[in-house]
Amino acid sequence: MNTDKKKTTRIPVRLSAVLLLCAMTASTPLLMTSCSHDDPTTEEKSNHRPGEGSNGNGENGNGSSGEEKGETPGNTDQQPAIVGNWIDHATDATHTFGADGSYTLTDSGGETAEEGSYTYSDLKQHLYISIDNGSETFVRDYRCVISDSRMTLTDATGNKKELTRTGD
Repeated sequence: MNTDKKKTTRIPVRLSAVLLLCAMTASTPLLMTSCSHDDPTTEEKSNHRPGEGSNGNGENGNGSSGEEKGETPGNTDQQPAIVGNWIDHATDATHTFGADGSYTLTDSGGETAEEGSYTYSDLKQHLYISIDNGSETFVRDYRCVISDSRMTLTDATGNKKELTRTGD
């Protein structure tokens, strides 16, 4: 009679203890994270969560509605760095980002190629452009780094666009 018995192996107690300690220390950094709100800053500089002195209506101490500084639309403190006209020298197309969250792409011949809206976060360096061409709506998602008069857009596949701010 041939009965198949599962052969089990025992992990030595010392190895079990080492594995347990490794698992615990690997997760420790996650438990010790903090945010900028925990830094000793004044209330009006904080854009994280309301604290003492806020007006209790969902606004944080700096008078905004909780949106991050540099995020559009809705930021009335100052114009975000993205607002304006940007030319893509590879295609001679002009990308226009309005202060109201509107987006327009104009081709090299001056014709409007795309229209839509955008959401930009300077803090997260992220740009979403929503295009509605009548039959479908799609969103372009970019990592957006703006430095002086240059903008670098990187899509999810790593393709980059280099744009330069125009004087318009």
